[in-house]
Amino acid sequence: MIRSIALAGLACTLALSGCATAPDPHGPYVQEPTMSWAWNVTAYAGYPNLIRDNPYRQQVSLEDQERKGIMLPGSLVQAYPLTRASVVTAPLHDGEDYDDAEVVRRVLLEQYEVRAPRTDLAHEEVRLQPLLRSRNLAGFVCHDYQAPLLVTTVSTGAYTHECLVPGFEEFSVYVKAVREADGSEFGPILGLSPGRYTVLTVRSDLGDLLIPRPLARVPIFQFKDGVYVVNSNELPFVGPDSAGKRLVFLGGQPRLL
Repeated sequence: MIRSIALAGLACTLALSGCATAPDPHGPYVQEPTMSWAWNVTAYAGYPNLIRDNPYRQQVSLEDQERKGIMLPGSLVQAYPLTRASVVTAPLHDGEDYDDAEVVRRVLLEQYEVRAPRTDLAHEEVRLQPLLRSRNLAGFVCHDYQAPLLVTTVSTGAYTHECLVPGFEEFSVYVKAVREADGSEFGPILGLSPGRYTVLTVRSDLGDLLIPRPLARVPIFQFKDGVYVVNSNELPFVGPDSAGKRLVFLGGQPRLL
């Protein structure tokens, strides 16, 4: 299933190859100003051209622009795994490498937590219930991801790490350590101080084992209701206006930046 879904996303990527030039996948991220802030999140997360922008409508209010910038359900399969992942920008300590397995482990333990059990346990994975009740991540480990023999790197989304609680391997969290960042990549949207950061795309869809902490200390982009959300800001998939300004909702208020 992963292979077939991801290949659909690959086909979308190839079909959109005529869009904006893809940034260097491992170098410092540079904004593509002809695309929305939301599109730039997908490229920042290591998946350029996976999601298509909607055009800006010159005669439509900013509030209505947002509704036009929501990804439609029919596109969600092609946007996998981003629709099932969050994108975290976490500070690096002195001497740390952005893609080291121990760095990935530290960031996940600091910024994510085990979700609470569902109210109706009949719809909960039986094997997962003890871990959800204890919410104990003791023994949580991360290692370099090894793709199964018949699964290609492209079709798995080029994950770099697999993280798990021993005994619950079927609920692994998959991580793509994308790049090192300097904090300036999303300017006023993230409001980060200059420094060294790691950018991780975190996929925890099987059982939704880990979720961002309610008061995470770092900004985490999450895909919700067809737009990207980070802190109290929303980023719809709406291309720039005729002046090159791009729509974002900062604290719920529409702005063109």
